[in-house]
Amino acid sequence: MNFGQNLARIRYKLNLPLLILGSLIILYSIYFLLYQNLAGKQPEKSCDANYLNMELLRQSEKEATRPPNFQKLLSNLQEELKPVYKELNTRAKQVNWPIDDHNLGRWLDVASFNLVYLGKPLVEHIKETVTWREKIGACCIQNEEIYEHLFSPTIYLHGYDRLNRPIMIFQLKNVVASIDLNGIEKLLVYSVERAVTILKKGEQQRFTAIVDCEGLSFIPPVSHVRHILKLLKTHYPARLGRILVINYGIAVNTVWKVASLVLPERTIKKISFVDTVNQKEKLLHYIPEEELEKRYGGSSTFVYDRRIYVSKYNTKKKAAFSAQ
Repeated sequence: MNFGQNLARIRYKLNLPLLILGSLIILYSIYFLLYQNLAGKQPEKSCDANYLNMELLRQSEKEATRPPNFQKLLSNLQEELKPVYKELNTRAKQVNWPIDDHNLGRWLDVASFNLVYLGKPLVEHIKETVTWREKIGACCIQNEEIYEHLFSPTIYLHGYDRLNRPIMIFQLKNVVASIDLNGIEKLLVYSVERAVTILKKGEQQRFTAIVDCEGLSFIPPVSHVRHILKLLKTHYPARLGRILVINYGIAVNTVWKVASLVLPERTIKKISFVDTVNQKEKLLHYIPEEELEKRYGGSSTFVYDRRIYVSKYNTKKKAAFSAQ
């Protein structure tokens, strides 16, 4: 082999990696430009951590996308309701739960856009919910009825998360220490009904819950946990957005493992156990600092006071479900 051929081979070996590297750079540049154009975003926003976090949060918490045949499903559900609609809707309006497209849509959502849920037709669930609301007086629980349970911060509302969902805080030690199951149910219903009155129009019509297990001296029965979750999914379809469990121990984790065996996967995905090490960071991922109480790592100076808490609800109670 002559000198010229050797030189050509050396040049080829030296240039090949450079050619490959150059090609990769060109391909990446083309991909980056195409991605930015297709996504409709400005390149600089891809470096904004807050922007990215909000996009990830919206994606992880987004409501179920309604299928193309949603209107047909809604019509079918309305058709099944026709024989009882007039009488049932009259009763439903009296308990602030009108049988309108909004409420029917939430039932279809929780049933994964089927006309059957938990083995029963949706029509039966709707009838049972109206009857339940009448029996328990869900829309009309007066402050005086649960005033004794509000003495300490047991279940209360404070602030909004990053998706403008009201935040409901459960101080579990106060819940299990002083209230029986009937009392817990009444206080929970009072709190959910109150949360609905402060939902923001145009936002997710759901609430977020913080379950604080700090100071819990004994574990609530698994039957209580199941009862509460069943109440929410049976009579408040598509109202629960996210549950954040904090300050929990091994015992709470064990109870959850047992309870989760009978819960649908959709409900399980909404519940996050936040470890102590990353608690502040995790909570601030969901909740703005100014909306989160200081004891949880936020900057809100909110201090629970029963008299103030009750008085704020009185001013809004009349408008409870008018726009929901």
